[in-house]
Amino acid sequence: MEIYQLKVFLAVAHCLNFTEAAESLNLTQPAVSAKIKSLESELKCSLFHRLGRQIQLTKIGQYLVKEAEKLVNLEVEISYKIEKFKQDDLNQITIGASLGLAENWLAKFIYQYRKKYSQFKVKLEVFDDNQLLEKALEANKIDLAFSEIPLNHSSKIQQQQIAGIQYILLVRSSSPLAQKNWQTLAEITQKPLLLLSNNFASRQIFESRLGELNLKLADFPHIETVETIGLMRTYLTEGDYIGFASNLELQTELDSQILTSITLQEFALPGSIYLCQTTKTANSNTTAIEQFLALFPPVTIPQSPTFINRNLEETITINLGVQNSTIPAISAGLIIQRLRLLEQFLPRTGRYERVKYNIQWHNFLSGMPIAEALQNQSLDIGILGDYPLLQSAIPQDNSDSSHTQLVSFVSINPNGGGNAVIVPQTSELETVEDLRGKTVALPFGSSAHGMLLRTLSHLDLLSEVKLLPLKNSQLKTPTNAKLAAGYAYFSPFHQLASDRGNFKYLANDNFSQLPGFYGVVVSQSFAQQYPEIIVSYLQALLAAQYWLKNTPSAFSLISKWTKIKPQIFASILSSNHDPVRSSLFINDRKIRPDWIQEHITQLQTIPHLQSLGDIKLDSWIEPEFVQFASQN
Repeated sequence: MEIYQLKVFLAVAHCLNFTEAAESLNLTQPAVSAKIKSLESELKCSLFHRLGRQIQLTKIGQYLVKEAEKLVNLEVEISYKIEKFKQDDLNQITIGASLGLAENWLAKFIYQYRKKYSQFKVKLEVFDDNQLLEKALEANKIDLAFSEIPLNHSSKIQQQQIAGIQYILLVRSSSPLAQKNWQTLAEITQKPLLLLSNNFASRQIFESRLGELNLKLADFPHIETVETIGLMRTYLTEGDYIGFASNLELQTELDSQILTSITLQEFALPGSIYLCQTTKTANSNTTAIEQFLALFPPVTIPQSPTFINRNLEETITINLGVQNSTIPAISAGLIIQRLRLLEQFLPRTGRYERVKYNIQWHNFLSGMPIAEALQNQSLDIGILGDYPLLQSAIPQDNSDSSHTQLVSFVSINPNGGGNAVIVPQTSELETVEDLRGKTVALPFGSSAHGMLLRTLSHLDLLSEVKLLPLKNSQLKTPTNAKLAAGYAYFSPFHQLASDRGNFKYLANDNFSQLPGFYGVVVSQSFAQQYPEIIVSYLQALLAAQYWLKNTPSAFSLISKWTKIKPQIFASILSSNHDPVRSSLFINDRKIRPDWIQEHITQLQTIPHLQSLGDIKLDSWIEPEFVQFASQN
């Protein structure tokens, strides 16, 4: 049995057609048939079932495919190693990289490696085309590949994120724009924009992101393209251009403050630098490769979406109900919306390859309208605090199941206290018990409503306190008028009222302080039809929370968006729980069924809320979506 016989056999096994196999091998069909017959004669068994003009592998043939591939690959490996010996370069590793990485970021690691391991040689090959880089890696012409864009999903290639890279705007430090920390794409459309050529990943990523946002280069009428980083440096330092590039490409000029970086809102998240290897490297000196890779420190960055280039045709509309004024829910709505993160994670392959997305954001001041819209399926995704979240789960139309599903928590307050009752500073009321015979105004169906119902029930005051629903115009700003004796609010509205100095809190040691939480509820029918979109939204949520945790200017920027003081924002939502502050929320996506059940247990004893007991948590809660989003 010869290696060449096995190669002919594999060609036929893959094509299941003698003629096609002959063409791929540049042989005649009779020659291929003769080789197969000779191999079957040696093995004394049939390798193919012949059914007229069609053929199928026998069981022995199926086994031989696996083993033959091992032998053929071993021959390739041996031949490669012998060639290495002949060239006397077994102590050399060959690295392939994109143009942008080769000229800047990768250079310092190659220098460090040569200084530390002088016995090994490093050869760097630069590629201005990712397809050529991938082919060179697959053919074992290079041992490692580095790219800002993931290579195609080949079964022969393994790739991982090895470092982060930030795509930014660059201006001359003396430019008036240098005083700005943030810009949006809309703000720079009429400015002279400088881009690198298509040989650079930053240009390809810029155009890909425009496609995600349904924009195009023609929307920027003043674009200048340059072919080298040196040209970009000259244009930026000598002219009044805004450049788009990565923070690695002109790092020296940024460090020396010749140039200033400006964060572009649509590129707020870091991108990735990918390390790519074949699943079985042909380089015998794996120690050299391992030592080189050891130079790279571990890095934690959000999962970057796949680089795309597509032709959009079909349209899917996504309706999202958010509460952009509600700080504990900020990462699930406002941040995703402002940074355009959902567009970055939406699926673009397979059944979604030719899809155009129509994203509709609907902002509400409280949660109950969102819960109702989810039930009647006019919203697909909604962000809700604990009490309206439960309202969205109540089975409808005399059915046993809800029209919605809970797929993730957003933020939690383990100690409760996110809601409060406030009264004017001039009020004589001091405790919740003092509300007997009084009126309390509140947003009906809100988490504050749920808190007040539990508290009044606990104090046996349900029938002795009148509840007055607030209109939308009254939700944000309590009034000193005699509308009500007190107001029940959720964060941040009671903190805002207290900060203005016009209101004080009612004290009560008997508050029913259950853990508070905000969650993501989705339309069941939408989730069943487009589960990949639900996962993409949750990936955007993870990215928004990563951005909030890792961006020093996040609180000040969100303060500008919401007109809420950064200090108030920081007192309500933090990345790390402070046990001293009972009203502090922390971002946490893990669903707590026991917390939900405790809310139901306390509320279903209240008149008109018995239907909460019909909620079937086991079927309503679907944690698989957020688990999948966290793993991919």
